[in-house]
Amino acid sequence: MYLTKPGEEELVDQPMINEVVTVGRRLSEARRAKQLTQSQSAKLLGISLRSLARYEADERLPNSWVLLQLAVAYGVTAEWFFETRPSQVHSEVESIMAKVIELRGQYRQEAVHYLDYLQQRQRETRVAADAFPRAAD
Repeated sequence: MYLTKPGEEELVDQPMINEVVTVGRRLSEARRAKQLTQSQSAKLLGISLRSLARYEADERLPNSWVLLQLAVAYGVTAEWFFETRPSQVHSEVESIMAKVIELRGQYRQEAVHYLDYLQQRQRETRVAADAFPRAAD
């Protein structure tokens, strides 16, 4: 898994290469690595079980204070919850590039234009999310 420190064994199975690693999944992995139930973890952190379940299900993102508490309780950095594994990114990039390279002429141009469009939408979504952040439980 991703909760390893130098010299430690992996605590949880690696996901498949194309599997997306979300904040919720990392929260769940970190909790399980500490051998805590959701109920125990919520009580330890002073948050509701429902809130923790929502965080782990990626229905909500914890606010910065809760995220810091989670990181301390689970023995990781807050940044760790958001990290993407380099090997996963590399494999995904290679797969995308291979598909684009196989395309010819206009189809390749359309693929590149569509990727540009997706990047623009993502930037716009981030701006909107920053303007209207979700309220924490």
